[in-house]
Amino acid sequence: MALALTAGALALTLAVRPIVDRNMIGLLLGAITLSAWYGGLRAGLSAVSFSVVGGFVLFLLPRGPQAEEYAADAIGLGVVSVVGVFVAWLVHRVEVHRAELGHRELHFREMIEAVTDYAIYGLDVGGRIVTWNLGAQRLSGYSEAEAVGEHVSLLHTTEERERGHPDEVLREATLNGRFTEEGWRVRKDGTRFWASVLISAIRAPDGSLSGFTKVTRDLTERRRAEEELRDREARLASIVGSAMDAIITTDDDHRIVLFNRAAEQMFGVAAEEALGTPVDRFVPAGQMAEFAESGGTARTVPGSRGAFPALRADGTQFPAEATISTSAVGEQRLITLVLRDVTERMLADTERERLLTEMEASSRAKSEFLATMSHELRTPINAIVGYAELMELGIGGDLSSTHTDYLRRVRTSSQHLRGLIDDVLDMARVEAGRLEVRAGEEPLIPAVRQAAELVAPQSAMRNVTLSEADVHPVRYRGDPDRVRQVLVNLLGNAVKFTPAGGSISVRSRVCARKPPGTGLGEGPWVGVEVRDTGIGIPADEIERIFEPFTQVDQAYTREQGGTGLGLAISRRLARRMGGDLTARSEPGEGSCFTLWLPAIPAPELVIPPEEPVRWPMRPGEVAGLSELGRMLSERVDEVVRRWADRLARDPVIPDAAGLDRAQLEDHVATTLVELGKELMTLDEGGGEPALLRDGTDIQHLIATRHGEQRARLGWTPAQLRREYDLLRDEVEALLATVPASADADRSTAHAILQRLLYRAEELSTLELSRTT
Repeated sequence: MALALTAGALALTLAVRPIVDRNMIGLLLGAITLSAWYGGLRAGLSAVSFSVVGGFVLFLLPRGPQAEEYAADAIGLGVVSVVGVFVAWLVHRVEVHRAELGHRELHFREMIEAVTDYAIYGLDVGGRIVTWNLGAQRLSGYSEAEAVGEHVSLLHTTEERERGHPDEVLREATLNGRFTEEGWRVRKDGTRFWASVLISAIRAPDGSLSGFTKVTRDLTERRRAEEELRDREARLASIVGSAMDAIITTDDDHRIVLFNRAAEQMFGVAAEEALGTPVDRFVPAGQMAEFAESGGTARTVPGSRGAFPALRADGTQFPAEATISTSAVGEQRLITLVLRDVTERMLADTERERLLTEMEASSRAKSEFLATMSHELRTPINAIVGYAELMELGIGGDLSSTHTDYLRRVRTSSQHLRGLIDDVLDMARVEAGRLEVRAGEEPLIPAVRQAAELVAPQSAMRNVTLSEADVHPVRYRGDPDRVRQVLVNLLGNAVKFTPAGGSISVRSRVCARKPPGTGLGEGPWVGVEVRDTGIGIPADEIERIFEPFTQVDQAYTREQGGTGLGLAISRRLARRMGGDLTARSEPGEGSCFTLWLPAIPAPELVIPPEEPVRWPMRPGEVAGLSELGRMLSERVDEVVRRWADRLARDPVIPDAAGLDRAQLEDHVATTLVELGKELMTLDEGGGEPALLRDGTDIQHLIATRHGEQRARLGWTPAQLRREYDLLRDEVEALLATVPASADADRSTAHAILQRLLYRAEELSTLELSRTT
């Protein structure tokens, strides 16, 4: 293109010059300009080169005699060279600038189109939409085709359109150059959103209005969050304002920024006066600074008896307790004090301490008086009992049958009175702290049997069955005399409140964890249960019966006698020995009292599972118990054979493999047969009558003999426990293969059988430990 334009300009110069006789330098400059304009800088420079070369050729052509023409041509070539280069560069810069402007405009439009968080669109001077970006589509739901050409009121609510608000907004933007507002807008689907709107007027270079740009952002979530924040702040302000405690908040400089109504009333100063002042005018100096330096988040302000001296505006001091905490609001740390005036509480505490001291002194005086009077009363009563016995023996001469009967009544009444005095004396000693309680390691079974023997005459007289068939051979830590005293009291109460024909049973259980219904810690513990089928106790009276001089059924108790001190003394004795005394009962069903004592950890101490066992108290109470006993007795050979095979291969007892069958099985078959019989006896007799006690004695004998035999073989308690674990596994495996009858309570029956097996294990392990 540059060559063609230059050649055309030279040709025209050659053609015209002879006619007009003038230098046509302007034609060459025009060719250079056109080349640069349409072809760019390179084409313009090429046109300059071609013009110079062509002009030089023309310069060499034959000319007239006028020398000035040659000079003009030379000057023209120079002008063409310089001016042509400048024109080409100038035209190129103009084109580059135009291209850059076009590129920037395209980039800006693409950027606007790509924005999705903001609706950005253009309006003409009449307020009709001319551009519509992706953000506008997403926010409003209208596509570009649907929106372009529509009036901007498309997104306004009906109310705003009716009052002309869209046009008013455009007029405001035209007048001031821009307009901002927040308000409701409407989407295509009719839903509303809270929008932030910015409208800017666009003007032409001459200052005339050419349109508007509008930027809209959805602030619905922010508005909702702000409303929730305002609601929370309002609720918090209401809570703080209505709080009964004084609340003071300070900044890092310990100047008050919040002072609620309770603080105004407590310190006698208005919030307006307190705000901005140092908090040290109300609380001890240095408390806030010390807490701030500690870097803590919350604590109680220390002071005497939990309180510190606070200061009212009038200078008077009062005791207060407070908690102090910190919180952060942005980069600012706030310290909050919550204070309470404890003047009345301190006065009440002082008065209570005074009364408590007086009551303790009075109680000690009462206890000392009772102890003295009880001791003094015992002396003449002992004399009455002694002389009555001497007269019954005939020391003073022969007595008639009437006199003998009178003396028997005197002696019985005197013994009863002495028992009541002993209760009062024991209670007085307990309260005075003068009751001696030893803490030795003692066997449990002797204490239980001695207590049962002491109460046996009373139970026989009232036709009440008494048995202690399931007592663990464990050792406890305590005073055997006091344990026997507690058990005698429990058994005596059971006899007293159980109708004729009823039953009383004594059993024990060992647990490794905290006993239920007590404040005791982790075990092991042994609990001695005294269970009866008596009148029972209402649930709301259970704890009250352990209070001194308290009896539940006054009419029934008056008939039976008693002071209401026995259970109170028994619980205190149990707790003095490190244990406790608990009770559970159902009216009309009977009661169960449990004496908890610390069990002595030992190799022979076997702790059964924690699952409670519902021991049958009446015939047929546990369905399927006899069925289980018969099946165990009939298939005992199968169980023993499988158990012995496992025992001979067990790595825990390596010596078992070298024993013959008789040594290995020993008394196990007999033990299982007797257990089966005991299950049938429990089901048929219920309540553990004398027949069950006979079976228990047999079990005791067999289990102890088995322990002796294992001791002779050199077994350890751990190996003996492993033997019983295998035996329980085989028994359970057998029972799992036999379907139970439809009405059988197999889970309870299994639990009873496992409890009996654990009792046999305890007896065998105890005997093994004694023998070795």
